[in-house]
Amino acid sequence: MGIEGLKKTSLGTTKVIDVQDFSGAGDVRLIKAKVVEKAGTLEVLDTLSGLRLSGIEALPKPSDGAYLIGAFKELRLQNGEVPDVDGDSKSETVFGVLAYRVQDGAIAFVDTNADGNLADEKPLRSYKERFDTFTFAQKDTTKLPVMTCALNIFLDELRVVLHFDDGAHGSHVAGIAAGYNIYATPTQPGYNGIAPGAELVSLKISDGAIGQLSTTGSMKKAYDYAARLALLQPKPVVVNMSFGVASELESNADMEKYLDSLLEATPNLYVVVSNGNEGPGISSTGLPAAASRVISVGALLNRDIARDAYNLDQREHSIWNFSSRGAETAKPDLVAPGSAFSTVPNHSQMPLMSGTSMASPHVAGAIALLLSALLKEDPEGVRAGYYSQRVIKQALRASARPLSAALAYSELDYGAGLLNVPRALEALQSYRKSGFAEQMIDYTVRVASAVHGTEYATPAAYHRSTVIPEAEVFQVLPKFPPKVRTVEQENFFRIFELRSTAPWLKLPQKMS
Repeated sequence: MGIEGLKKTSLGTTKVIDVQDFSGAGDVRLIKAKVVEKAGTLEVLDTLSGLRLSGIEALPKPSDGAYLIGAFKELRLQNGEVPDVDGDSKSETVFGVLAYRVQDGAIAFVDTNADGNLADEKPLRSYKERFDTFTFAQKDTTKLPVMTCALNIFLDELRVVLHFDDGAHGSHVAGIAAGYNIYATPTQPGYNGIAPGAELVSLKISDGAIGQLSTTGSMKKAYDYAARLALLQPKPVVVNMSFGVASELESNADMEKYLDSLLEATPNLYVVVSNGNEGPGISSTGLPAAASRVISVGALLNRDIARDAYNLDQREHSIWNFSSRGAETAKPDLVAPGSAFSTVPNHSQMPLMSGTSMASPHVAGAIALLLSALLKEDPEGVRAGYYSQRVIKQALRASARPLSAALAYSELDYGAGLLNVPRALEALQSYRKSGFAEQMIDYTVRVASAVHGTEYATPAAYHRSTVIPEAEVFQVLPKFPPKVRTVEQENFFRIFELRSTAPWLKLPQKMS
C-alpha cells in the first residue's frame, strides 16, 4: 500500500483490495475507556495505562455510547527492521488508538502524531471497506513516512490490528507478481510486474520483531482465509508464498499434508511457493514446498540480470547456487528468474533482491495471466473448476523449457525447466479442446523412507549411505478428477514405460 507500482491495477482500480495480519505483529488490545472532563473538554482515559486522548468532541459519536481505547507502542518494533516509525531516533513513542461502533459499522482513530489529540486525525474503517490508509507523522517534516499502514477492527474481540510491511520482502514480492507502473515518475512511465491487472490481498504471517518468522498457526490461518475467498467469490485466487523453513521429513509435514488436502477440496485456489534457499545440496527443499500438489519454484540467474545487476557475463542461464534442490521429493516443479528490481516501502534501500522468494511470484503472476486468458476463452470451464491447480501445474511443467545440457543440470536442480507462459497457454488450450482438463488423472508415487521406514513414505528412493537395499517397492496411486465415474475408476488400468534420464541409473530387465 502507498508504494508506486502497488496503488492501481492496469485497469485503474485499487490494487490492494484486502489486508489481514495473522502474525500478531500489529495487534492493539482494547479496553473500555472512561470519559472524563478536563479543563472544560472531554477526554477518554485508559484506566490501566493512564493513556489520555482528547479531541473527542470533534469525532462522530458512538452509537452505543462506548469508547474502546488502546495503544500501538513503537517499542514493539525495536528488534525489527523499522524500530523508529516517526523519525525521532528512538523506539519509545506511544500512539493512541480509539475504536467504537457507529450506525453503519465500526471506526477507529490512530493518534499518528502522538500529540494526544484525535481532533486532527481521520476516521478509519477496516481496510477492505473503503481502502483507508494512514502514515505516522515524521518529526522531520521534510522526510517521507517510513511505511503506509492500514487496519482492521474487531470490536467483539476487543482489538484493532494494524497492517504494515516492516520488512519490505512482501511488498517486493507483490510487485514482481502484479505490480503496475513501478517506479513511475511524472515524466517517465514505470514498468510492470507479471500480471499488472491482478488485484492483491496481503496476508501477513511473519513478525518483524522476531526476525520475520511466522508465528504459531499464522500460516494455516492465512491459507484458510485464501480458501474462503476462493469459495465465496467467482474470481480465481492465486496464493504466492515466498516463505518457508527447512524440512526434516519432506512431503510428510502436517502443513504439507494440509495444503494437499486444501487444494484438492478447493478448485478455485492455486498455491505457488518458493522452493527454499538451502542449496546447492540435494534434498534441501523446504517446508511447505515439498507438498505434492503445490507448485514449487527454484531460482534462475538469467543472463540479463547477471549482466546488469551483478556484472557477470554468462553464456547461458544458470541456477542460483542457493536454490534448494530435490532428492527425497521431486522438487522444484520448475524455475523462474530469482532476482528482480521491484517495489519496496520508503524505509528500504533494497529494490534489488534475490532468492527463490523472487522466483515464486513470477510463476504466481504467470498463473494469473493464464487464468485471465482462460476466463475470456472458457469462462464456464474456469468457474466449474476444470482448470484446477493440478491442471495448471501439468501445463506449466509440460511447457517448461529444460536448461542447456552443457550446464550439467538435472531435474533435481530445475524440475521440468524454465517457465514458458505462451507454451503453457497453448497446452491449456489443447487440454480444453481435447477434454483432457476434465479427465486428467493425477498420480502419487510413494516409497518407504530408508531412514524412517513405512511411517514416512516419500516420492523418491533416497539413500545417504552405502547400504542400498536389494529391492524397492514403489506405490503409484491414481487420483481421479470429479468427472470420472466410479465404475471407470474401478476398471482403471494403465501400462507405463519406464525410462532413465541419468546415465548412472540402469533399468532392470524384469520388474514386478
